Amino acid sequence: MSSTFGGMANSLTRDAHLVDNDQPFSTSSLVAARSGVAKHVREKGLIMEQDIDCLEYSSEEESTKPTEDLDGIFAISSKKSKLDMIIANHDKIYYRPFCKDFYTAIFEITNMTEAEVVAYRKELNDIKVVGKRCPRPIKTWSQCITSVKILQFLKKYKYEKVTPIQAQALPIILSGRNMIGIAKTGSGKTLAFLLPMFRHIIDQPPLDDGDGPIAIIITPTRALALQTTRECKKFAKLFDIRCIAVYGDTSVSEQIAQLKRGAEIIVCTPGRLVDMLTANNGRVTNVRRVTYVAVDEADRMFDMGFEPQVPKILDSIRPDRQIVMFSATFPKKMEALARKNLYKPIEATIGERSIVCKDIIQNGVNIQNLILVVNYDCPNHYEDYVHRCGRTGRAGNIDYAYTFLTPTQERYTGNIIQALKTSGTSIPEVLTLLWDSYVKKEEAMGIESEINAQSEYLSQNVASVTAKYKDKMHTIKSRLEQTDRDRREAQIRTEQLQNEIERLKNELTHKKEMIFEKDKLIQDAQYKSREILLERQSVEDRISNEYKRLNELVDKNRLLEEELERMRRSQILENITVRRTDVINLDTGTVDSSNRLEELRTKINEFERRFASEKASKESLQVQIKILEEENADLRDIMSQMRKRAHDDRRTDRDRNDEIQQLIARAESNARQYMSNFNISTTSPTSTLVRIIPISSPTKIS
Repeated sequence: MSSTFGGMANSLTRDAHLVDNDQPFSTSSLVAARSGVAKHVREKGLIMEQDIDCLEYSSEEESTKPTEDLDGIFAISSKKSKLDMIIANHDKIYYRPFCKDFYTAIFEITNMTEAEVVAYRKELNDIKVVGKRCPRPIKTWSQCITSVKILQFLKKYKYEKVTPIQAQALPIILSGRNMIGIAKTGSGKTLAFLLPMFRHIIDQPPLDDGDGPIAIIITPTRALALQTTRECKKFAKLFDIRCIAVYGDTSVSEQIAQLKRGAEIIVCTPGRLVDMLTANNGRVTNVRRVTYVAVDEADRMFDMGFEPQVPKILDSIRPDRQIVMFSATFPKKMEALARKNLYKPIEATIGERSIVCKDIIQNGVNIQNLILVVNYDCPNHYEDYVHRCGRTGRAGNIDYAYTFLTPTQERYTGNIIQALKTSGTSIPEVLTLLWDSYVKKEEAMGIESEINAQSEYLSQNVASVTAKYKDKMHTIKSRLEQTDRDRREAQIRTEQLQNEIERLKNELTHKKEMIFEKDKLIQDAQYKSREILLERQSVEDRISNEYKRLNELVDKNRLLEEELERMRRSQILENITVRRTDVINLDTGTVDSSNRLEELRTKINEFERRFASEKASKESLQVQIKILEEENADLRDIMSQMRKRAHDDRRTDRDRNDEIQQLIARAESNARQYMSNFNISTTSPTSTLVRIIPISSPTKIS
């Protein structure tokens, strides 16, 4: 169909556009040229604002250009300081080694020839790879996924066939290689970096208290972060892995609580991740355990103003981490980021290049059964056009996209022509005419047109900026109200904490009192133990003294017996001599005999008295020995009581009591031996004798 301008009615021209599935020309795009009454748009050099009535939009998803957001100027120093805070000196940190190579190609893949590999990549939407030792693409899930749980899940939810990006990305990532994946939206790249991530996490030790995540997924928008989190949790619950989303324009306290509880996976936007890493001096979360990083829609990070944050985040993570980046295009800024942070990456491009768009609803969000996209305001960037239209025509479906153009938007036709050329679609004549007209006008107007356009923009932008800042004031007011609510909640929590602290103090005081009582009991026990030791020492001294007395008595008894024996022998010899003398002198006279006989009787009487005295002395000695035996029995009773007390107070005194018992036994045995040697009989056949041993020290018993 044709279209004219200058008051004529709108007309539509049908053509094809770049789509998000394996077939490059499966969706029809309608470009409409419109004149007459149209929504007000800005002149050359200005970025059109989208109609976002009734839509909620994260502040992290907005571009932070100086002409659009004056508050960004005041936030520059704060953001710089936060970015500086997350930088770490990796040379001073010990990182635990980890494994990231989990892939072994099966025979069916390794047996393919190079020609067959090239042909198979051609079938997979013409995959192009750049990099050394790139693994070959797989054909089925089971050729690289070994988890039965995942395979059953894929079958249950109808993931029957791998997409081209999945066929090539899975073996690359599972091999531990860094990767840059360039594929259009809806090509299945999310699953391509999720499945290897779960295998990566399962191989590592569980999180300890205070540990941060093991894997981080960075997305440019809140909508994409939520969508990725939902997809991630489907698989995470199979392995009891925790996944949380961290993004702007929502409750910070709830996200902080989730992070403190710990999670193996964090899906986040760059700005909010930096806030969490620097919150509370880094005590909310950290990246010390991070070994796997996925950056989704990487090219849009730079378009949305995250160029400073993303490199700083990657620099704060351990140098040997694994990084995978997915994007629709590969601009120079992204190439520079990849060269700096990715070590020997493999670049895989699936079909034609596309890019993730920047607006609200097109940022990677998959809307089921969407068959029509209408660009009411023509996109002002080539990438935005591709991704707005990319919301439809997914998974091989043929759907439609309409784009409305006014005569004042003719400068955007160049982007649309570029997209149609890239997709190999024929270009409508009306677009070519619009573009040629715009180029001629620009050549004629020259520099003056640029100045006029900027002046007109400034005059028209006053009302827009005023309305925007009214909205911001309303947002600030809402945030202040939320801050007041948070402060009240914090006060309540503070009171609860104070009550808890008071309770803990009381418990601590009670425990101190119990400890004091226990210490007192221990001191009493130690005092009693010392008393027992002193009493034992006294008993041992008494035993030693008794031993000495017994030795003296035995020695005295032995001397008496020796003297008695000597006297007996002397008396016998004397009697013999007397008798001989008496016989010889018997004849000398009767008087002498009678005198000698009287003298002999006197000596015999004296001998009998001495013998009786010695016998009495011996009996006295036996009485003393009996007394010693009785005292020894008393000592045994005392020692028995002491052993009982020692056993009750300290079990360790048992060995000492055994030594005392052995000492008494040895004393009895030695006493019997001495008595046997001295031929001393006891008054009672059941009497117990005490042995006689020398003791050099009463406390040291051999």
